[in-house]
This record gives sequence, structure tokens and C-alpha cells, in this order.
Amino acid sequence: MIIRVVRLALFAGVVALVGCTDAAGEPSTLPDVTAPPSATPAVSETQTPSESTTTAEPPVEPDNAHAHSAEGVEAFTLYAIEVINYAYQTNDVTYLEQISSDDCQFCDNAIHRLTTISNAGGHVEGGVLVPDLRRLSISGPTDGVQTSAGVELMVTASKIIDGQGNLTHTEPDRERYYIFNLAREGDLWKLKEVSRADGSSS
Repeated sequence: MIIRVVRLALFAGVVALVGCTDAAGEPSTLPDVTAPPSATPAVSETQTPSESTTTAEPPVEPDNAHAHSAEGVEAFTLYAIEVINYAYQTNDVTYLEQISSDDCQFCDNAIHRLTTISNAGGHVEGGVLVPDLRRLSISGPTDGVQTSAGVELMVTASKIIDGQGNLTHTEPDRERYYIFNLAREGDLWKLKEVSRADGSSS
């Protein structure tokens, strides 16, 4: 499980994240899959065409992920991070669709982009979200207040490989503080939006 690995890494001091910065020109997005998969390669590097070799296991929802409590909000948020990672590692957006609210723009964008890349035979490598659990804060659930979780994320370096094995886009490691807004639908939490703490798009 990704979250267990992250917790162990943090405990062992392997993952050492720093505070959020805003240096000019520094990438500020979650894994960037905006480059059209059918476009001429933006980077002059090619490799033998192949399917993604990722063997990520499907995310497993925690028993308390939908509890109407701060603990439930935290559990659901960490599960949502696992789901996003799984989608980018495998092009399988099924789990992301399941946890998304109808008006989650981030979710719609990610699902559309990953589906487009997959349909063209491409895939994303890297772009794993690694949460710093020392910098995770919960808001709600409280009447009249947006239920959300803020967390510092390391987004590992990523690249997009098209269906011909061409490297079309790359992103370096980057760190940002993100807000995960949740919506309550019946007895379930749903992912309503993901955005940077400064209010800009993810």
C-alpha cells in the first residue's frame, strides 16, 4: 500500500520535505498530463514502444474513509491521494470516477487527460504524490464550513510517453501545499476539488 510506504518513509526520515515556495518558473501543478499525446515530441528523446510496466496494486479504501469526523476526512483524503496515484500509474480512472463528485473540475480534467493518453497508447511515468503527514490539517466537518484537508505534497518527477514510445513532456520534482475539498453525499465523502493553497488551479 502506498500510504503504508509513505508512513514508513517518513518515520525513517527518508522523505524530508521543505516548506512551500513560490519561486518564479517553478512547476506548480500535480502530474501534468496536458501535452497532447499525438503531438510531435517536445523532447528529442525516444524509446522502444511499450506498455507501462507499472504493477501498482488497486487502492484499498480504509474502513473509516467515510466517517463523519476529522479522522474520516483524513482517511478519505489519504485514500484519494492513493487513487490519484493509481490513476496516473495505470491509466485506470475507475477508482477516481468512483470518489469524484459531479462538479469536481480537477477530477474531470484528470480523467479526460488520462483517458486521452491511454486511448492513444501512451502513459505517464512518475508523478507520484507523496504526502508529508507532518503537514496535514483538517477543517470540519462542521455545519457551514467547507470540509477540507490541507497537505504538503511532493510530486515526483514525471514524463509522458506517447504510443510510439516518444517522450513528449517532462516535469521535475516539485513541492506544494494542496487543499482537498470534500463534499458529503449521503453517507459518503466525495472529492469536490483539489487546488493549491494560494487558490490557483492544481
